Amino acid sequence: MSLELTQLLEAVSTIRDELKELVEKLDLILGSARIDTLKSRDGKVLGKAYLMCGSATIIPTVPVAEGDPAVTRFLIPKVLERMKAKYGIEYTVENRDGKLRRLTVLNVPQAEYEKLKRAVEWALEKASARIRDPGGEASDEK
Repeated sequence: MSLELTQLLEAVSTIRDELKELVEKLDLILGSARIDTLKSRDGKVLGKAYLMCGSATIIPTVPVAEGDPAVTRFLIPKVLERMKAKYGIEYTVENRDGKLRRLTVLNVPQAEYEKLKRAVEWALEKASARIRDPGGEASDEK
């Protein structure tokens, strides 16, 4: 075997071992994650929430307009900003093509996760109803 081929085989073996180690770590991480399905009051799936090591990632599965009042006037100021002031959380809202794509909240106290999840469910339900009914006929009750 040539020297180049031997070195290439060694490199492939090293990469394979490193990938195996990364897959094992990923399995451990995913095994420790809590995954919740976010639902409306009538049982419609609104998104997924992933909680891991005090960080929550929320990914809507329903369309939510980027500037929807349920997000901009309720979720951000009344829930996230208050949690930021009280518990020191950090959050990011990621939008793409005019729609809410992801909400990431860092340092969520375990005891506050359920409250956050309920608030997000409410906001997603209201916002998605407005997209389905652009005339504004959606109810704004809490």
